[in-house]
This record gives sequence, structure tokens and C-alpha cells, in this order.
Amino acid sequence: MKRSSIIEKLHAAAGSAITAAIEEGRMPGAVVLLWRRGAILLHEAWGFRKRWDAPDRETGEPEAMTCDTIFDLASLTKLFTATRVMQLAEQGRFGLDDPVADFVPEFGAAGKRGITVRQLLCHVGGLLPGLPLWDLESSPSARLQRALSTPAEFPPATFFRYSDFSFITLGELVQRVDGRPLAAQIAAEITQPLAMVDTGFLPAAALRTRCAPTEWNASRGGIIRGEVHDENSWSFGGVAGHAGLFGTAADLLHFAICHLQEGEWEGRYLLQPETARQMQKWQTDYLATACWRGLGWELNQRYYMGPFASLTTFGHTGFTGTSLVIHPASKTILIVLANRVHPTRTGPPFNTVREAVASAVAGTLGVE
Repeated sequence: MKRSSIIEKLHAAAGSAITAAIEEGRMPGAVVLLWRRGAILLHEAWGFRKRWDAPDRETGEPEAMTCDTIFDLASLTKLFTATRVMQLAEQGRFGLDDPVADFVPEFGAAGKRGITVRQLLCHVGGLLPGLPLWDLESSPSARLQRALSTPAEFPPATFFRYSDFSFITLGELVQRVDGRPLAAQIAAEITQPLAMVDTGFLPAAALRTRCAPTEWNASRGGIIRGEVHDENSWSFGGVAGHAGLFGTAADLLHFAICHLQEGEWEGRYLLQPETARQMQKWQTDYLATACWRGLGWELNQRYYMGPFASLTTFGHTGFTGTSLVIHPASKTILIVLANRVHPTRTGPPFNTVREAVASAVAGTLGVE
């Protein structure tokens, strides 16, 4: 099939899935980027990035979604934190099976002394998913200490429980070990080397008009735009290991290619190949319940990977409506970015959109 024909078919297939979801009220708009074997086959925007001034009031000046829209990446932030953790582990600053409390002593409180770096990366440290720190404590430092000192819910390595606290802790770990703030490390060691020009924490004022608005929050002045949606990250000042990063689909592609190519980007290695492979390897096969986790990455999840799901496929999602799928077997990367929480988080389920786009694209490419 000719390249032009494939591109037309991909546009039609993905567009049908996205347009149907917009009409169903699952999100106001979205950007989809598909890369395969060195070429971008699809990079398209549909719908609106801003449509609401309040949950009950549409804006008089809706803004069309554009391919260069900057999204709140939500939990895709965890992938960058995990990458930085692995860089420091490569340098011998700590081992993956070292107790986190060796470097963050407060974390050892309440029976958590033996929880390791690896276990937090895999969400099997037994930690709570999180708490409303923004409401429980009055300052960023008090919120951090609350997160670090809260008792675990389960013994480590016995149960999978997706936990923002795990990555809040890992974000603090890399700050203690390296000495620089988390945002500075991710910029200097990941986004800048990868030429991710529009990706970072705390978008500058000049970039906010390109940011996709998220949710209405009366206590934060209305529709949130250019500030992190996640309340805990916001209460830390907008920078945390679990959420807070903003970026575009084009930038995120650079990060994905680097991991697909086992740590290499345009002749430079951000990670050694064995380290990248270790991140993508199933780490939690010892658990009795199905749990497909790598080091930071999620593996083999049809609910957003669709037909791309396999034992070697890795990716992640974000609460705001973001997702990344990397399928090594076909050298395919699929990025779906949407602001599904605009104007509220109470809309129809969104995972169906992720799977529908993945299925449409995979069917067109002949991936089963």
C-alpha cells in the first residue's frame, strides 16, 4: 500500500474514533501522534482545547485544538521521574534494591524501613495511593513530611497498589541524592538533551495560551490553565515526582523514541541499553494477582493499548486524558493527548477512547 494511502486511512480511522468521543462528551478535543519505523504517519488535532468558562457555561470564544497544544501530562510525569532514578542508579548513587530510608530517613517511619527503590518504581511498596495533602497540611514541607511518614497499607512486595506516594517519595529521593531540585534535574538530564523544547514543570506565562485548560476549580480561580491539575502536585508548588510536567505530543515522541531505542537519542545515550531494557522488563511476575509492571512503565494493558498490548509493549496513562504506547515488535509509538477533565472530571469514561484509537490505528497498520 502506498504511503499516502496509509496516511489517509490512518487519519480517517483515528479521526472517526476521536470525533465520536468528542460528540459523546468524553473530551473537548485531542491530539494523536503515530510514529512507526522512523516516520511520523499521523500528527493531527481534533476538536477544541478550550470550550468552557465554567461547567455550566460554554465560552464565547472557543479555541481549536492544535498539534502544538501543551498538555498537563499528569502521571506521564512518573516516567520522567523513573528515568532520572535509573540514571542515578547507573551512576552508582544507590542500588535499586537499597532501602529508600537509607537516603530519605523520614521514609523509614512506621515500619517502612525495608521498602526499596525498585518496589516504589513498581508500585509494590505497599504505600497508600495518596491522601488529600493539600487539605491536611498547611505548607509544602509539612505535606511532604506527611507523605513520607504515612504508614504503609501492605507489607512490601506482597500486593500491587498504584501509588502517587511512591513517586512523590522517589522525587524526593533524587533531590536528596543529587542535590538539585527535581525540575532542574529533569530539564538538564532528560528534556534538554532530548530537545523537548516545550516540556517542563511550571509553564512560563508566554506558553499558557497554548496550554489546554483542564478543570473548573472555584478555590483556584475558575478554569485551571497552565497550572498542574493534580491537587497534591499543585500544593507542592507545581513540581512533584508523580505529576506536574507539561508537554506536547511532538516532544513526548522524542522521549518515547529514546526508550524504544534502549536509551539512545541521536547518538547520545541517556540510559545504557541494559538499563532501558530493565525498565521495560516485567518486574512483578512473583505476585499471585496479575500485575504487569516494569520500572516506571506499565506493560501489556489492553484497556489503552488495544491490539498493541503484548508482553513487550510498554506505556503509561495520565488522569487528565494522556497516554503513551510503545510497541517494540512493530517499532510503533502511539501518543494520545486530551484534556478530558475540561470542564470537570465527571464526564463519561475515557479509557474507551484510548482503546478505540489504538484499535483503529492497529487495524489500519495490520497489527493484531
